[in-house]
Amino acid sequence: METTFEQKLRSAVKAGWWTLLVAIVLLFIQWASYLVVVSRQPAWFIGLLGPDMTWARTESMFLQAMILFRLFVGAFTILLVWATFWSASLAKRRRASRTPATAPHIEQAIPAT
Repeated sequence: METTFEQKLRSAVKAGWWTLLVAIVLLFIQWASYLVVVSRQPAWFIGLLGPDMTWARTESMFLQAMILFRLFVGAFTILLVWATFWSASLAKRRRASRTPATAPHIEQAIPAT
């Protein structure tokens, strides 16, 4: 029987992979908006950022935000891969610790006399 820790870890890993997928989609949206805004350079966008903003500074801010977000996503990915392998090793240990008499696949293979 699975322990509650294994169940929680497996659920956290599953939620983590979904979160990573959402983060990658957000990163793609951020990159696409960067391409659109920088190529068109609308005057209203600079007006939203303030009177002292320039397009060079705006590009720099966009790129810095993308780099920072990408670093966080990369660190999260490394942590998620580690948690996935840890969850798999816990499940493997639990399966290996079963005695052969209680393993379901062994009981089905041995005919009753």
